[in-house]
Order: sequence, then C-alpha cells, then structure tokens
Amino acid sequence: ARDWFELGDDYAAQMAEKERLLAARHADVYQALPEAEAPARELLAAVARWCVETRPDRFTREGAALRCPGGRTVPLEGAPPLETAARLVQEDLCLLQADAAGTPILTGACLCFPSRWRLAEKIGRPMLAIHAPVPGLNPKIGATIDRFLAGLKAGNIYMRTNWSLTTDPALFQPVALPHGAIAPAEAGERVFYRVERQTLRLLPETGAVLFGIRIHQHKLAAFAALPAERRALAETVAALDDGLVAYKSMTAIQDAVVAYLNS
Repeated sequence: ARDWFELGDDYAAQMAEKERLLAARHADVYQALPEAEAPARELLAAVARWCVETRPDRFTREGAALRCPGGRTVPLEGAPPLETAARLVQEDLCLLQADAAGTPILTGACLCFPSRWRLAEKIGRPMLAIHAPVPGLNPKIGATIDRFLAGLKAGNIYMRTNWSLTTDPALFQPVALPHGAIAPAEAGERVFYRVERQTLRLLPETGAVLFGIRIHQHKLAAFAALPAERRALAETVAALDDGLVAYKSMTAIQDAVVAYLNS
C-alpha cells in the first residue's frame, strides 16, 4: 500500500504540467460520467488519506486542503473529486465500473499524460473497445483482462508496466505523431524510452476500480550504463511485429534505435 503511488524527483515538474493542462485544456484531460461521482468521492478520500498517512514528510493537512511537496496547496472541496485527487499525485487516475452485464466501463478519468489515446474517444466505452486499436491484444487477452478486473479483491493492489519509444518528450501525447527518420548516432539523445507504471485497485465501498498511470521518461542514452538491458531492448525492438511497430509510430526510428543500442 505504501507504493500505491510514486513521488519522484520529477513531482514538481509533472504537477506543474498537470495544473497547466487542467487550466488550458480541461475538456481534453478531464471527463466523468454521472455514475462516477460516488467512486470519485471514495477515491479522493483514499488518496488524501494515503498522502498524509503514508508520506507525512511530504504532505500536510491544513483544514480542508492539503499542502503538497513544494508548497502547493490543493483544496479538497469545490472541484470535481476525481480532478482533485489527480492534483495530489503524479499518476493519471481512471475509474472503471461494471455495467449491468458486468462489463468494465471507463466512467471517469483525469488523464493529463496520455500515451497516444484521446480520453473523449474512450469515455463510456468497455475495455474491449478501448483496446481495439492495439494489434493482437483483444484476441489474445481481451477476455482475460475483463475477468481479471471483475475478480479484483479489496486490499490487493496490482502493478504492471509497458513501454514505447518516442522522439517527442511531451508528457501530453494524445495522438500518434509520425517520427522523422534519424541516424543511429542521434538516437541516444533524440529518442525517449517512455514507461507507464500502471496500478489497479478495487475501491471497496463502490466496487469501482482505480487504474493509475505514472509516466517515466528517459533518453535512450541512459541504457549505456545498463549493458544487459540495452542488449535485451535491442533484441526486442528488432523482433517487434510490424503492426505493433506501426501502432507505436516507431517505423521510421526502429532501425536507428536497434543500431544505436547495438553500437
């Protein structure tokens, strides 16, 4: 439970970007259906409690507000609870709720740092529809994902990661932008290894599932200090299915990345 959320050295920078996006592009980064209201309130209470109980060295309760790392103060009332919860932690926060048939539906999200998906196109849709653009995913594990979400138990927290490669360092990436071709010698500084640390936790009072997404980004040059991981990544990128390479917008940079990692 202590590791439900992460507080990294990039907390201040990522939270400043969240605040900017919520002010400038609110409709792009926040969506919630009416049925998400009760889970959002439960989530805000749980996130605020985690902050002050798990990290009292970083968060302080000040009446109806929390003082966050760096001195930023977040009122706990007066704004949508899902949005308020997302202003406390680096993670993007997505709520999944079962419909009458038991199918998990995305009913609300504060998604400031998407990795090439638009919240407006996914809100209110089941997981199978959300994952439909990912080549090969639904035929392999689509039904398994739904069963896993339906079987979550209160108190358990699950974590997984995925990764992509991009030449765009922006945290807000709602669409797949094509990458121009680069030389292998440029890949270390121009290509970023982007990781989503994803967490899943059942909210016991409402039965909703919180899907948290924390973004990490590093220049590919960081792999110079990790020879085993560098070789493994080179092999993986070289062996990727063409459809997945195209989906991840890596076609123009794939060969340069592999050559750089093997150099």
